[in-house]
Amino acid sequence: MSDTMQKTETQTVYRGNRIDIERHTFVDASGREVTKEIGRHVGACCVLAMPDPDHVVLIRNRRAALDDVLWELPAGTLEPPEPPIETAKRELVEEAGFVAGHIEPLLTFWTAPGLWDEKMHAFLATDLTPAEQALEAGEEIEPHVLPYADALDLIRTGDLVDGKSMTTLLWYDRFRRQK
Repeated sequence: MSDTMQKTETQTVYRGNRIDIERHTFVDASGREVTKEIGRHVGACCVLAMPDPDHVVLIRNRRAALDDVLWELPAGTLEPPEPPIETAKRELVEEAGFVAGHIEPLLTFWTAPGLWDEKMHAFLATDLTPAEQALEAGEEIEPHVLPYADALDLIRTGDLVDGKSMTTLLWYDRFRRQK
């Protein structure tokens, strides 16, 4: 694919605590002007926490943007210069109330590349020890330990609809899980 779009202008139209919105103007190969709005995000991580090979930690998380409570894996936004693995460790304690004795990277993916530059880092956490949950102000999160098969069934039934959690669970099930 050739680089046929030439950027002519970039404007920051919104600067927030966690996101920025930019408006980019391009000229395409035929000379037409094209405008795209792009969200900028520092990145995030999610954690597939498994107390044992047959169980997974999911959270029930109230999401203000949807005015709904979702099933999700524990997750959170990076706090640069914090490396993603440190974010994963921190979020596992804060949201789910567990410390991981072992944590390793699973995969990295773009959450919505048509709109955002948010990169999601997914980790596997094992050898879990219970800890005190440390929710941030405004968070409403309940951790649950479910059978692994039940977590997959929540995806099948449409009860778990969070993209990062679906991607991570299904990737792990297909490429890493010992069956």
